[in-house]
Amino acid sequence: MATIEATQSSNKRYFVTGAAIIAVAVGAYGLGRIYPPLGPAEGTISAAGRYVSPQIGEGDVALGDTSIPKLMQTDAFEVMSKNPSFRTLASDPGFAALAQNSQAMAAIAANPQAFSALAKNPQAFQATLSSAQAVSAVARNADAAQSKAFAAMARQPQAFAALANH
Repeated sequence: MATIEATQSSNKRYFVTGAAIIAVAVGAYGLGRIYPPLGPAEGTISAAGRYVSPQIGEGDVALGDTSIPKLMQTDAFEVMSKNPSFRTLASDPGFAALAQNSQAMAAIAANPQAFSALAKNPQAFQATLSSAQAVSAVARNADAAQSKAFAAMARQPQAFAALANH
């Protein structure tokens, strides 16, 4: 009888162990179906989202005065920068005064051959510069005379009103 009880006890243990294994397997399967949730799941590592920036437009880049870079890209600038006589002329204070006059520089740009001929003759260049300074002085004197005339009109408004009626 002891052997039958031992066999039944051993079978009971196998049955309980098998049931426990089946219960753990069913629990693991059920837990695997519920957690993590079905569908797209992302953890700490997700799909790469690349940075996309808009294209640069005309209004995105602000440029200042581009006249100097445009000048530096010409063949004439290359010739002038390597010409020693032009470098001497550019260092002359008279030329610096001439370069400050935008109208004169526009006239030079419009007539480069005439300016080249003028640059080859320093006396003619000096005479041109002197006459330009004289014209400038006359213009300053004319401005002063006009300001005196306007001051006189402001002091005597009745006399100029009577003059305007005739």
